[in-house]
Amino acid sequence: MNTFSKMRVSLLASVGLCALGFAAKAEPLHAGEATAKEAANALKAQNVPDESAAVSTQAQDASDTEFGADSGGGPGSDFAQGPDGAEIVVEGTRLRGQLDVEQAPILELSEADIAAEGVASIADLVTQIQNQTGSARGRGGGGRPVILVNGIRPGSFRELFQYPPEALAKVEVFPEEVAQRFGFPPDRRVVNLILKENYASREVELEFEGPARGGQFVNEQEFGYLQIANGGRINFNFTANDASLLTEDERDIIQTEGSTSDLASDPNQAEFRSLRPDTRSLEANLSWAKAYLNSGLSVSANANYERSDSRAINGLNIVTLTDASGESLTRTFGEETPLTQTSAEDFAQVSGSLSKSVNAFRLTSTFNGGYSELEQIIDRPFDTSELEQAALDGTLAIDGDLPSAVDGGFDTANTRAISATNLNTLRGPLAELPGGEVLATFDIGYEWSNVQASDTRGSLPVDLTRGDLTTGANLVIPITSRRNGFADALGSFTLNTQVGLQELSDFGTLGDYNVSLNWSPFDSLDLSATYVFREVAPGLRQLGDPEVVQPNVPVFDFVNGETVLAEVTSGGNPDLLAQTQRDWKFAANWELPFASGLRFTVEYIRNRSDDVTNAFPQVTEEIEAAFPDRITRDEFGTLIAVDRRPVNFAETRADRLQFRLSARGGFGQGSRGGPPGGRGGPPGAGGRPSG
Repeated sequence: MNTFSKMRVSLLASVGLCALGFAAKAEPLHAGEATAKEAANALKAQNVPDESAAVSTQAQDASDTEFGADSGGGPGSDFAQGPDGAEIVVEGTRLRGQLDVEQAPILELSEADIAAEGVASIADLVTQIQNQTGSARGRGGGGRPVILVNGIRPGSFRELFQYPPEALAKVEVFPEEVAQRFGFPPDRRVVNLILKENYASREVELEFEGPARGGQFVNEQEFGYLQIANGGRINFNFTANDASLLTEDERDIIQTEGSTSDLASDPNQAEFRSLRPDTRSLEANLSWAKAYLNSGLSVSANANYERSDSRAINGLNIVTLTDASGESLTRTFGEETPLTQTSAEDFAQVSGSLSKSVNAFRLTSTFNGGYSELEQIIDRPFDTSELEQAALDGTLAIDGDLPSAVDGGFDTANTRAISATNLNTLRGPLAELPGGEVLATFDIGYEWSNVQASDTRGSLPVDLTRGDLTTGANLVIPITSRRNGFADALGSFTLNTQVGLQELSDFGTLGDYNVSLNWSPFDSLDLSATYVFREVAPGLRQLGDPEVVQPNVPVFDFVNGETVLAEVTSGGNPDLLAQTQRDWKFAANWELPFASGLRFTVEYIRNRSDDVTNAFPQVTEEIEAAFPDRITRDEFGTLIAVDRRPVNFAETRADRLQFRLSARGGFGQGSRGGPPGGRGGPPGAGGRPSG
């Protein structure tokens, strides 16, 4: 096995400015550094009179975020007794944008933690921590978590995915149950990105890389500008990439038997087969956002354009020539016109969001629209029948010269996709109970999508449209509360319920509901149990793709252990049923007391699904017994036809037990705790308030 070392030259020029306000009444006591007892000792050392022993630390004023944090949330506090019994109170306010929810975060990253990840953008950071952001339910949700910016849902992740990570003050990752508060089903975790209040960056980045043995070389140019100030932010990024072709010959790939020439003088097939295509791409992204703190209004907008081109080569034309005596030679030819496949894709997207206060509630509305076009051109193999006949007639020697340039024509495949999505949520308190406020989220959204496809290689044209109307309601009901002093000996119990409906234009009405119970017996431990019931429709193309029958397709038959040429049917299946999901999840999230930043998480997930839509599997005895009408054999038992359209599996079962031990922090001497607003600081300075 060959190992190639990569040489990389990178020029990075950037200018950054960051300002973060911080004030403390007692100078030696910083947020994240003092417990109540340490505060008492520090005050005593400074000869502060006991009657004035109230220490307050404040990181930033709170702004429009989730519920309690939206209005600043109450300051957290801790209590201790002074030398003569006087009460000392240590208070702190949360970072602007932190979420105030009953579930503890699975992961928190401070500025130092973010810097330690060594990434170049927020998108890279989200990818880097994907082990913590992937859903424990194993249900997908698109694979990407719900992204919030300062506790508010943006129109699109593209609004900030190219921001430098230095623009972040903190990152929080929450379990799937929190997604319901923002109008999403509980199959995606929530990542809250908290930005610094003042930050500026101008960036020029040039990169060149390639393997030590040569071959493919990649260069990238990126220009970026970001300004965050006065409650607003503006960002522009332009990126261009170019990667050269890498052939099989450059990596000494052994060619498939029968695909090369019997004459050494013929062109080498490996020189005309690509391992990696020649690609070029460019992307421009512009985003703007503004928060009007006096009115509680927040707006954002984003526009993005991408263009990508690629060219791959699929080898040379090949022919087997046989003369009148029966002698044969396999030849390659057409080195000036190798078989190529080119593609060109354009993608444009616009998005926006609006968030404002409506009495005690917060209304958030987002829009996201996208348009893409993909064109592929695929060279056809040259018709060699005339060459074969000439060799048989004796007018062409089987080892004679063959044409270096031929034209066999080409096929085209075009795909166009249009989508538009709108989601509206209204969140706020409904009633007051002894344990606290009953919080509600009402959501309504609509998604429209259209896919059109055509292919000159024989596939029928596709033109599919789906409209998806969703609505739902989520309630968070406090049962007991240590924070409010109601049955606090039991800890804090919170009940979370959700119900939703979905109307699909091409399928019908579906429903879902879930119930979860969260118990926090003390600050550092959270226990939860969740039950989820959900109906899920098959994909648009799984239902609606046209039926296509292709003859003479190679298929491996596991029953007889042979490869045969069979008639294969593909396309959509309009008879597919809705999948029914029934999941249980039990979780414990414990911030261990042994060291700062040490967290242990354990999750047990029980998935039960009926009528699961799946692609038709390989032909085995078990599959043939389960789907006898999908497989056809002749009187000798030879496979002659397979229907590979999607099918429903009767049921699937899965049980998973997941453990995670994570540690964040540094080694050696340094200040205790974290930056202002971290969970290591005074209660209320970060994380969740007590109770």
